[in-house]
Amino acid sequence: MKNQPFTKCPSFRICSVNNCPLHPKYPNLTTCSGDTEKKCRAQKPTRIKISEEHSGVLKLGGLTEKEHNLKLLRENRTPEEWEILRLRAKKARNSKAYRKQKGKKRVPV
Repeated sequence: MKNQPFTKCPSFRICSVNNCPLHPKYPNLTTCSGDTEKKCRAQKPTRIKISEEHSGVLKLGGLTEKEHNLKLLRENRTPEEWEILRLRAKKARNSKAYRKQKGKKRVPV
């Protein structure tokens, strides 16, 4: 157990997440409805660094399922698709609603 990736996590001693992205069997572990913590508290860069130290051990490279799926989606886009997304973002930034919102000061809740 000492050489497992999840033991390198800074939160390991106080963490109670059962379905940890740093566990070799992730995402096939189970969570219970009574679990106090359901989401990993380790930051993404921390998990990636730990995964790199244990290359080949973690199926998703220390990423959550959602992060991994988004990574695959980004990697499989064509240059044409990237250009379409870039133009959409540019159009949204130039919209009246965006400019109106940009000028407002945000009040902390």
